[in-house]
This record gives sequence, structure tokens and C-alpha cells, in this order.
Amino acid sequence: MTGWPEVKENIIFMGNPGEGKTHLANALGLEALKRGYKVLRNLSHWTSLLLMK
Repeated sequence: MTGWPEVKENIIFMGNPGEGKTHLANALGLEALKRGYKVLRNLSHWTSLLLMK
């Protein structure tokens, strides 16, 4: 995750059910929290994370 929040780029996880997309999104959100970002997790069909510092 080096540099990802700082450059403000989107990350899109694509794949079949059960391949770990939600797990990866959760891991990125937790790492962002550790780095001092605020994280908003949207639990809709289209999963998204909003990071703010």
C-alpha cells in the first residue's frame, strides 16, 4: 500500500465471488486507519472506501 492514499488514486477489485475482494478492501481500510486516515466503508452492492486525512 506504499503511497496509495497519498496519490489519491482509485482501486478497483474485480473477480468472481469468493476470491477475496472484500478481504483486500478491508485490509486496505485497516491500514489506512493505522496511518491516520478516516475510513468510510459502504456496505452496498458496490463496495467502496472513502479515505480522508
